[in-house]
Amino acid sequence: MYRPLSLVLSLALVAAFACQPPAERDTGLMWPEPPAAPRDRLLVLCADQLTQAAEDYAAYRAATGWDVELVPMVALASGGASLRDAVGARIVRAHKELPEGLELTVLIIGDASEDEPESGTQVPLSVGPLGYLSDTGHVDMDGDGVPDLATGRLPFDDPEQVWRYLDRVERYESGYQPGAWNRKVGLFTGEGGFGDVIDGVLEFVAGQVVEQLSYDFDFEVTTNIPGSAYYLPEDAWHEEFVRQYNQGLAYQPYLGHTVGSVLVDRLDEPGRRGLMAFYSCSDGAIQDVDGPSASLSEQLLDHPDGPMAVVGATAVSHPYGNAVLAREMSLGVLNERVDSYGALLRQAKDDMVYGADEFREQLDVAASVFIDGLPEIITSHVSMYMLLGDPCLSPMLPPGHVLLDDPEQALTRGERATVTGLVSADRDGLPFEGTVLVTLEVMRSTIIHELNEVDDQCSDLEACLENRTLANDHLLASVQGPVQRGRFELDLEIPEDLPDSDIYYLRALAWDDVDDATGFIEAHVPF
Repeated sequence: MYRPLSLVLSLALVAAFACQPPAERDTGLMWPEPPAAPRDRLLVLCADQLTQAAEDYAAYRAATGWDVELVPMVALASGGASLRDAVGARIVRAHKELPEGLELTVLIIGDASEDEPESGTQVPLSVGPLGYLSDTGHVDMDGDGVPDLATGRLPFDDPEQVWRYLDRVERYESGYQPGAWNRKVGLFTGEGGFGDVIDGVLEFVAGQVVEQLSYDFDFEVTTNIPGSAYYLPEDAWHEEFVRQYNQGLAYQPYLGHTVGSVLVDRLDEPGRRGLMAFYSCSDGAIQDVDGPSASLSEQLLDHPDGPMAVVGATAVSHPYGNAVLAREMSLGVLNERVDSYGALLRQAKDDMVYGADEFREQLDVAASVFIDGLPEIITSHVSMYMLLGDPCLSPMLPPGHVLLDDPEQALTRGERATVTGLVSADRDGLPFEGTVLVTLEVMRSTIIHELNEVDDQCSDLEACLENRTLANDHLLASVQGPVQRGRFELDLEIPEDLPDSDIYYLRALAWDDVDDATGFIEAHVPF
């Protein structure tokens, strides 16, 4: 008997100071002309040996429309305050000096080590209200423990690392590549590792959260929890993690116990780069001193073929806090389409503390029966989670919308249905001309195929691989055709033997050589 998806997810729940002269750099790319007026202000704080590389990064961001100020650590190492306090005070000053109507974003370029927090070769982390280390406290302007500014960090020691990442950013922002990867989410899970009772409290969270997330996006679930239809043993799980990344994903979250490592050496330049998020223990612990790329998040961000940004925790986390953060982050990126990674994490943390909806209220009531100190858990997770990467980066999700018309009649089994709609895209008001794919699908949590009988050890790996593929297949029918002057009309054959489902969805993906667009509506199919 296979565990439902809800249970699977709940269980998962400066250069003058450099030792060597910096190298010259020529990107070979043309930077965009800056707009007439700055969009917003970007404060860049950098380790001393990274100043030249940070200057190049600041120049690029100025060329993309930001009002940029660069401050190396040597400029802060005076006045009697600790470097940690000086960093926070410099951000507060920049915030106070900000013209009305503009926003301040903070980019930190430099690693952090608790062995040398006052060294100008590092940019120290802040210490949160419960003693947790991250950059959150640096951007908490009102002292409530919640970040008020978007921030991100490039945790690098060497200028070459900064330049290599900047090259990646330039390529990423040079043009949008339409394709199915722009709506692909690869969800990976594992056991929380805190025991069946606590993990089990969160069962109803996961089942409902997945269904709360926009059906504009494709989900593919993989878990290493035995007994699940989505289960793969450890080696195959890691192979799948890399395979999906290399194909290209918009968002690749992991929820569960510490990952620790993935097959970083197997990463290839993906079809598209996106956001990785590890809702797990210590996978973003950049303060650890057992190597220049100690944490998993650092290794991935530093890899030439790595993602654009990584979210991770600097300390041991809790499944309840991870589940809440994963929900708020996923709603922000997929449903609300928050326009930058920095703003995404800032908003998610704000929602963790101040967000109030019926679902969160139900979750807290249920969790409080088994878990003590829920507010402290939330406070700790707001403090310990960090964005590694440029906070200015956009998630680059499909820019257009497909507005599907409600069918005039209920969809009838065994008959043909006419599906019509409008495709809009941001292209100087020109009507969209391209192709659209329309699919009829069941809910994500519904398994429609008969699965192979396998044991918990997955002795028959091929059968387990097939099960995971079948469990992720929700497609009932599809049709593809042209979009002309922004509209389409297609005939969709409804199968006679439709499986029962509480809800069916009509989903659409439209594309041309420049843009793509997504949309969905619920569909009624009588029994």
